[in-house]
Amino acid sequence: MSRESMRDNKVVLVATESAPTSYTAEGKQTGFLVDIMREAFRRAGRPLEIRFLPFARCLEEAKDGRADGVFVVYRTPQRESFFNFSDEVVLILRESLFVRKGDAVSVESGFGALSDKRLGMVNQTWHGARLGQAMSDGVIEHVEFANTFDAAVRMLAEGQVDVVAAFRDAFLGTARGIHLDGEIEELLPPIDEEPSYVAFTKTRDMNEVRRAFDNALHEMKKDGTYARIYVKYFR
Repeated sequence: MSRESMRDNKVVLVATESAPTSYTAEGKQTGFLVDIMREAFRRAGRPLEIRFLPFARCLEEAKDGRADGVFVVYRTPQRESFFNFSDEVVLILRESLFVRKGDAVSVESGFGALSDKRLGMVNQTWHGARLGQAMSDGVIEHVEFANTFDAAVRMLAEGQVDVVAAFRDAFLGTARGIHLDGEIEELLPPIDEEPSYVAFTKTRDMNEVRRAFDNALHEMKKDGTYARIYVKYFR
């Protein structure tokens, strides 16, 4: 955190840009997660600055202390070694596989069906234990990484990969935003659903901020604010 941020008590959070959760519209930051963060930190009495960066860089900036935290992130043993996670779940993320429209791909019999496919995903993202295990076991060997959701959508639409694993709402929202939603389709059912959190840096004591955020988000869920924001972006 900069000296200026420390003086004005500002909390700096980073996030990757994708609709409908965190994106720019008409020059302004908006989205479900942006609104949730702003309201939670308003209630916590802390000025908030949000910066949009590629996901891998978000993790690095928060890990190194250049940002106070990153939203939203899955909680894994590896990440717990350098992040303090919020206790409150921010959003349940549905993970899906996507293919080009008309492609005959099925994983009903398991991820072995992807053994000869080129799998794409956003760099440093995780898509649930089942897919993670398949990758660790070498069932899926051909993986290509994109820095952004925008790049991941284009990678699939242009045939650079055969399948993409991604957070469903962000991938579909991005595809609509760049007018490529007609080129892709989701494989059903989703491959996993996982809770996600705010991950605060461990390079300095963020416990007071984390507790204030947790209290505010809990209150928002209890008084209906969370639900009202949710239906604004997810219908």
